Amino acid sequence: MKTERRKPSRQVELRELKNAHKLDLLSLIKRTSLIQHPSLHDVGHGFQRNVLAVNDLLSLPSYLMLYFLAWRAGSLGAVKEVVTVFMAQIAKQPQSLDQMLKETRERHQKEVKIDLEEAYRRLGEVLGPMGRGKFHGSILRPLILGAISNCWTAFETLAADAWEVLVNSRSAELAQSTIGALPPGAESLDLSRRQVSVGFLAKYDLNLKGKLGSVLRSKFDFTRVQGIREAYRPIFQKDVLGSAADPSKLAILEATRHLIVHRAGIVDEEFKRRTGSRARVGSPLRLQGDTAQQLIGSAIEAGCRLLEACDDWVRKGRPATATSPAPTGSPG
Repeated sequence: MKTERRKPSRQVELRELKNAHKLDLLSLIKRTSLIQHPSLHDVGHGFQRNVLAVNDLLSLPSYLMLYFLAWRAGSLGAVKEVVTVFMAQIAKQPQSLDQMLKETRERHQKEVKIDLEEAYRRLGEVLGPMGRGKFHGSILRPLILGAISNCWTAFETLAADAWEVLVNSRSAELAQSTIGALPPGAESLDLSRRQVSVGFLAKYDLNLKGKLGSVLRSKFDFTRVQGIREAYRPIFQKDVLGSAADPSKLAILEATRHLIVHRAGIVDEEFKRRTGSRARVGSPLRLQGDTAQQLIGSAIEAGCRLLEACDDWVRKGRPATATSPAPTGSPG
């Protein structure tokens, strides 16, 4: 018997888009801009760009409607100016939208109104008929799920990039503990917890200084919360994610991303087990109106805290504590 899949409410999806505007992107920009280590600063800038791209994705429908309403009201030029000024100054000296609107009104000698509520209302009217008849599928849902998935990808990329920077920056001190923490499936005859062959070292001119993180990066699994914990433990000698984020929220984000990518957002037993969800197997992942905001917000906070912890570790030059016997060379 075919399982009937519950269709998500259009109003819930619109609330998902509206609530996405509540994400504290200015804090993200400020915190990543304050990272002092040059390479980590670049990692933070990449994370910032990825998260802003996710926000742009969620904002696209409302902004398209907003531009249409502005065009119809004859104030499109003013709206374009506001957006240009905002994007140019947001990372330097953020201004309130009201202040920019006031200045723009003065320049254009006419009232300019940017009303997101009106844009969302009209967006709902436009999308409403598309939820009936043969257009039964949701247009907004894939966009929302894609944004959630992309935000996890932004976080795991930051975690891998920052780890590579740390290990590269302290290769000699971290070689013993990091190689000693290699997952069992990542070991080979050339590289294992106990030895590194001369043949393997010869590929890198017998010198892994400044390269160790780049060499070992693919050996660790940064696609899972647990994998990230295991990779960072030899460096911090503790669960860095325990202090960098709410572990339960990150775990839910990871499980949700897995469900979106591998099951098209249709609930299965594994998702219920990992998240404690009471959703029926075979039903679409239920959006609550602030699901994207909560999950994306957890990725932003976790990413910023992890980046700050890495920057602090590098600047203070904390010694790494050996956790396993040092690997020895063997004939290649």
